[in-house]
Amino acid sequence: MKLKELFYNPSLSLGKSRYAWIDYAKGICIILVTFRHVQEGLHPAGTEYPYPALKFADVFFFSFRMPLFFIVSGIFLGGTLRKKSVNEYIAGRFRTLVWPLLLWGSIQVTLQLIFKNYVNVDRQPIDYLKLIIEPRAIEQFWYLHTLFLTGTFYALMKVKAKFSMLQQILLGIFLYTITGIFRYYKMHDMLGITEHIFIFDVFFYYIFFAVGDLFGKYILDEKNYKMFSSTKTFLIFTPVFLILELYFTNINITQKWDYYVQNQMPALFLIVGLVGGAFLIHCSFLFQKWDKMKFIRVVGYHSLHIYVIHLAVTAGTRIFFRNVLHYDNFFVLLIVSTILGIGVPIVVANVTERMGMWWLFTLKNPNEGKKHESKTWTTHPGGKIAPEEPVSAINPQVIEKN
Repeated sequence: MKLKELFYNPSLSLGKSRYAWIDYAKGICIILVTFRHVQEGLHPAGTEYPYPALKFADVFFFSFRMPLFFIVSGIFLGGTLRKKSVNEYIAGRFRTLVWPLLLWGSIQVTLQLIFKNYVNVDRQPIDYLKLIIEPRAIEQFWYLHTLFLTGTFYALMKVKAKFSMLQQILLGIFLYTITGIFRYYKMHDMLGITEHIFIFDVFFYYIFFAVGDLFGKYILDEKNYKMFSSTKTFLIFTPVFLILELYFTNINITQKWDYYVQNQMPALFLIVGLVGGAFLIHCSFLFQKWDKMKFIRVVGYHSLHIYVIHLAVTAGTRIFFRNVLHYDNFFVLLIVSTILGIGVPIVVANVTERMGMWWLFTLKNPNEGKKHESKTWTTHPGGKIAPEEPVSAINPQVIEKN
């Protein structure tokens, strides 16, 4: 075994059995997420941002990152439920979403308590419980919490309540509207409760999950790949994407609040989020066609590992530079922290997996799947085929088609 394979396994992350476009999409998104979190860590909250161009870029890509993750998860729902029962689906997502939330969330809170004099947040022991009851209060971990509950709720409505696709879309619009009203009028202030009520995150992202399910068969049908990756589509799509994103960014920058459009103009956010997500999927098909910049695929394959670990790595990097080396060049720290925030989790994932420590990221033993390996394609009416999700024991979205 080559030394580099101890830290990076291209046979898995670049395997022919995987949907490259999915890994490209997730790779781009997790790079943007890490970049944003590094900037937030380097820049004290409540003070004027010293580099307007970087802030503009951050807000520009803010609208579609998280909606895209829910759209992608919805895309693979149909294939999974044709292969598994709803109970098996929920159990599988518990193993690949809730477990890393609990384990790595607890590790992060513990580190923040230990290094309380150096981190940018005031942690208390009660915050361990908040991973479950108020996940928005624990940095990035709200996403895993919301993705699990949204997928569970959606699957139950689809299978147990037998909701049609139209009913799911209408329910998603209704829940999104309820959330928009709650946030627009700041009803948490009227009611004297926290604004970080997790149920409203589920309501908010349900529509994106439904849209993914709606277009799943179409997107996964290889007959449509040529259109998705065409230059003509890119030339038509790009101006629409740019106009909407520039409009979205200008409003948020003017209001000096990244969440202004999301909370005060939810209808616009829905449009921008869907168009931005569709555009990024289109760009991912282009990358798949060109077969270039494969490092993005590697990053996308490890998106879950990066998501749960990157804040601890970037905070540690910031503390080391500022408090040990007494060095505080913003751009150097931004670049170094972003690279380490992405690279270190990839190394940790590969090393721990080779050491048999798969349980750090999932409760599903990947070796059991190898013993009973079977194809992950299911055939449904019309002869079309769709992959099962999740296939990978350590990655909640995807993405193998063997």
